[in-house]
Amino acid sequence: MNTKSPFGAVPVFRPTLEEFTDVSSFVAKIWTTCLPCGLVKIIPPAGWSPTTKPYDTDSIQIPTPIKQVLNGKQGKFEQMHVEQPPMFVRDFKELAKKIRRRKSFRGPKYRRPRRKVLEVS
Repeated sequence: MNTKSPFGAVPVFRPTLEEFTDVSSFVAKIWTTCLPCGLVKIIPPAGWSPTTKPYDTDSIQIPTPIKQVLNGKQGKFEQMHVEQPPMFVRDFKELAKKIRRRKSFRGPKYRRPRRKVLEVS
């Protein structure tokens, strides 16, 4: 472990395979060191591999999904974030697919403006 001041290098952690079996508990263990720095680098041990099985989207719930709302015209825009009721990841995915299929979502096709060629004699 290499820890420096918050104004120097980023702390680097090289946990053993045993320490890294439960990533959440390892992060909890180093949390007090990480907090003043704001950023750390964790290098996983040799032989470690991330979860390869897919997540069960039926059981994962987003507690407060945020909907981004944009309003504006003529170069002046307003952006708002509106909290939505909790929803499961599968429902969020279906909603995203439905919005993407709407024609109004695609917007007008971009056309490059014509260039004026100025000839200098």
